Amino acid sequence: NRLDRAEGQIADSLAVARERDLSWLAQEGHHLRGRVARARADDQTALAEYRASIASIERVQGGLANELQIHFLGDKLEVYHEIVDLCLGQRQITDAFGYLERAKLRALVDYLARHPDVRLRPGGVANPGLAERLSRLREEHHWCYHRLHGNELVANPADPTAAVAASAEIASLQQAVREREKQIGEILEQQALERGHPDDGTRASFHGEVRSVPPALPTGTVLLEYYCAGERFGVFVWADARLTFVPLTARPAELRRLLNAWSLNLNATARAVAAGS
Repeated sequence: NRLDRAEGQIADSLAVARERDLSWLAQEGHHLRGRVARARADDQTALAEYRASIASIERVQGGLANELQIHFLGDKLEVYHEIVDLCLGQRQITDAFGYLERAKLRALVDYLARHPDVRLRPGGVANPGLAERLSRLREEHHWCYHRLHGNELVANPADPTAAVAASAEIASLQQAVREREKQIGEILEQQALERGHPDDGTRASFHGEVRSVPPALPTGTVLLEYYCAGERFGVFVWADARLTFVPLTARPAELRRLLNAWSLNLNATARAVAAGS
C-alpha cells in the first residue's frame, strides 16, 4: 500500500517502454497506474489509465498475425474486467457493455490458444507437410518471442561487453520473430486457398470493432448478457433500444453449488430412466 513509491516505479517502467517501444510493458504500466488511482479513489484517472492499457494491448494485437495473437492476449483479460467494474460503478452502462464484449473476444482467443484443434483440424488440411512446418514455426516463434521479452537479456550497464552482446542478440531475435511471422502468414494463406476459403473469417473476428451497443432486435425480443467478476454479479438487459444493468443478489459460489446439484439430479434421472427402460 505504498502508493507513492509504486507510482515512481511505474513511471520508470513507462519511460523504458517509451524509449524501447515496448507496448507490452506500457500495457502493464498503465494497468498498474489505474489500480493506484482506484486505491486513491480517483476514478477518472483510473478510467483513463485502463483505457490506455487496453489501447496498448489492441495496438500490439493489430500488428500480429491472427495465429500469433494468442501468445500476447492470453493473460490480458484482467484489465478488461476491472474497467467494466469501474464503468458500472460510474453508471457508464454502455461503456461497461462495450468493454465486456471486448473481454469476451479475448476469452475466445484464449480458448483457441488452448484448443488448437478448433483452429486447425488435421482432416481439413490438404497438405500435411504444411501443417508440420506450421507447428515447427509456431514453436520457434514462441521460443524467440519469450526469449526476447523475458528477463534473460537484461544486461548489466556496468559491463559494456555484455551490453553489446545483449543488443546484438535482441536485434537477431527481432529479425527471427519477423521472419517466422511472415512465413506463418504465408502458410495460413496457402492452406486457406487449398481449402477454397481465401479468408477463414478469423481476421474480422479478431481485428474488427466490437460493438458498444447491442444490435437492433425484433419487436418483443429481449437480450440478456450476464456479467460476473469477483463479488459483482448482474445482467445487462437490452430491450426497446435501451440498455440497463440489473445487479443480482446471487453469488458465484452459491450458483456453482446449485448448478452442481442440478447436474447431479439430471444424471440421476437419466440413469433411472435408462434402468427403467
